[in-house]
Amino acid sequence: MTLWKSLVLPLACALSLGVVGCGGESPGGGKSTSGSTSTSGSKSASGGKPSGGPADPHVAKFRIGHALGQDGEVVDEGRTFSKGTKVYVSFTIEDAQPQAQARVSWVTKPTGTQLAEETKPLPDGAGVVSFATDTASWKPGTYMVETWVLESGVNSVRKLGAADFSIGDSQSK
Repeated sequence: MTLWKSLVLPLACALSLGVVGCGGESPGGGKSTSGSTSTSGSKSASGGKPSGGPADPHVAKFRIGHALGQDGEVVDEGRTFSKGTKVYVSFTIEDAQPQAQARVSWVTKPTGTQLAEETKPLPDGAGVVSFATDTASWKPGTYMVETWVLESGVNSVRKLGAADFSIGDSQSK
């Protein structure tokens, strides 16, 4: 019996230390999973979210410029525009809920005064959505276009990003 006790007691201690040592870890080996990426630097298969959670919507293929191509994507990209010309933006929103909508807001800098806003449904799949604004009544200066996604749910309107551009007096691009 003493041989039995001498084997069981060390084994029981080793097992209890293993359980206590693992008690503070979260699922996934103790690493934080909120918005994380894999150690290789690429997003995980779930879009960088915790296992099983939906990926956050994000803008891809963003372009700002002077004209739209036949596919609705901006061509002739640029960030400087003449007063009175149209400013075009195009982008896709990836990982959005079905029936989500895209919104852009045209804003002055540095005051943040909103000049215009437009909302459109997102095309099916990874289709491009495009917007345009006429700058005829705008003063020369720096402006910003903000991109938003509108989805159903608690956090239904989320800002996804912004891009600066300028309006000048001259007729050059």
